[in-house]
Amino acid sequence: MSKLVSQNEYARRVGKSRQYISRMVKEGRITLVDGKIDPERADMEFQATTSSIWSSPNAGGRPRKDGAPPKQSPKRQSIALAGQGEHEVPSNTGAKLIQAKAMKETINAKKAKIELDQMEGKVLDFGEVEQVFAEAMVILSTALDGLGGRIADDVAGMTDRAEIRDLIFRECRQLRAEISEKLSKISDAKS
Repeated sequence: MSKLVSQNEYARRVGKSRQYISRMVKEGRITLVDGKIDPERADMEFQATTSSIWSSPNAGGRPRKDGAPPKQSPKRQSIALAGQGEHEVPSNTGAKLIQAKAMKETINAKKAKIELDQMEGKVLDFGEVEQVFAEAMVILSTALDGLGGRIADDVAGMTDRAEIRDLIFRECRQLRAEISEKLSKISDAKS
């Protein structure tokens, strides 16, 4: 990292106005480090997000006295770019354009993954899952409602806590096995 400088100093170094550098910071095209600018990093960020209009020798406009590229309106930049056969947008949207393209690529990749998973049978239809879940809840609630009636007589004659706990554990395990078997039959029927 090079020595940090103020926005004014960086503007002076690159031949731009302080307002222009401030706008680049606000647009996210130049990142501040502790409120200052790292000139090397800023140069790389600026290069990465700036339209090629500035590097084109015949981009149009009069040369500036300070050696900086000619100032042009976004409309004029688009016209100059179109004349070069390029399909770029004005430079003041560089960072936002990069973010939008990255977001679009991420969404397209996620869509492609979902489509692949569907073709491979890894994705289930939500309606079918919802229906199986509803049927599972009916099975579970019916089984739990009947648990007390099934074990009441056995528990009534028991006095040992460990024996009662063991009986309830066995009944719960049997319920889980029954529910699992019924859910397997339901899911097999749906596929």
